[in-house]
Amino acid sequence: MKLPPIVLFAGATLLPFGLLWLEVFARGPFGLFALIVLTVVAGLVDHLSPQLSRPSGVSARPNRHGALALQWILGIGHIGLILALPFVVQRGGLASLIFTFALASFAGQITHPNAHELIHHPSRAARRLGHSLYASLGMGHHASAHLLIHHPHVATARDPNSPALGVGFWAYLTRAWWGSFHGALARETARRGGVTWAHPYPWHIALTALFLIYAFAAGGGLALTAFLLVAALFHIQVMLSDYIQHYGLRRAIDADGRPAPQSAQDSWNAPRPFSTNMLLAAPLHSDHHLNPTRSYVELSCAPDHPRLPYSLPVMAALATVPPLWRRVMDPRAARWAARK
Repeated sequence: MKLPPIVLFAGATLLPFGLLWLEVFARGPFGLFALIVLTVVAGLVDHLSPQLSRPSGVSARPNRHGALALQWILGIGHIGLILALPFVVQRGGLASLIFTFALASFAGQITHPNAHELIHHPSRAARRLGHSLYASLGMGHHASAHLLIHHPHVATARDPNSPALGVGFWAYLTRAWWGSFHGALARETARRGGVTWAHPYPWHIALTALFLIYAFAAGGGLALTAFLLVAALFHIQVMLSDYIQHYGLRRAIDADGRPAPQSAQDSWNAPRPFSTNMLLAAPLHSDHHLNPTRSYVELSCAPDHPRLPYSLPVMAALATVPPLWRRVMDPRAARWAARK
């Protein structure tokens, strides 16, 4: 029997989510189990499974209400886990350290794709939740940068999050982070005629500050350190996502300096079954850029879309070792560039 897509998305995301909450309330090995699901299980199932070959529009009646409900559960649950972190850390021992890394992995692999989907949602409440999820870990600016810079200028030099061929991840990281922060600040300020009450940056910074104060008040320096570790790993994973999905792909520039229209060839895809469901279809990235308001339950990957050789989590690990990454990806990126 073929399960509805929303059931697969819910199963892949709620499994590590539930294990983390079990660790909060019941203790035991549940944090370790969550980390194993997010890393080893995801990689193994993807490796043993065939790639997805879902044609666009396969679901005539996608369950958008169910998709949004799952996003709210994951979003509110993420905030709850951040609030629970100081109390888990205060228990001490190896289990609390494992929980911290498991929460960071959950934030990077599930909260980030969830927040990314939410900031594109037509509902204002959903968009605000997406902004809040990014701001909860000190990356509220990404919501603005993604919409105002990344989508309009993807696969061009004007997008700091579209790495050129040959740029290693660690060189890209600080340049892209600052380019996104500064560029989105300038655009938001220009749109609103200054830093007004409607400007998102003060709200993002205030929310981040509240979480920092809470972590210290609830658990002291140790809890604050754990929070900062989760936040740092979250930032790295968010930047890895853009790096992996746009590395070396460039739109042609005409004689007047205008880029060619966006196409499916501007993004890398990794249509592996488990990680696609766990990451809320973030690996089906070409379709998202062509249809940014399309719900994750509707995204697909066509045969002519650029494909990564491994799943997105595996490629993320590879990207942290630039020589290995370039050995794998530079020839592929060059072949796609030759096709344009």
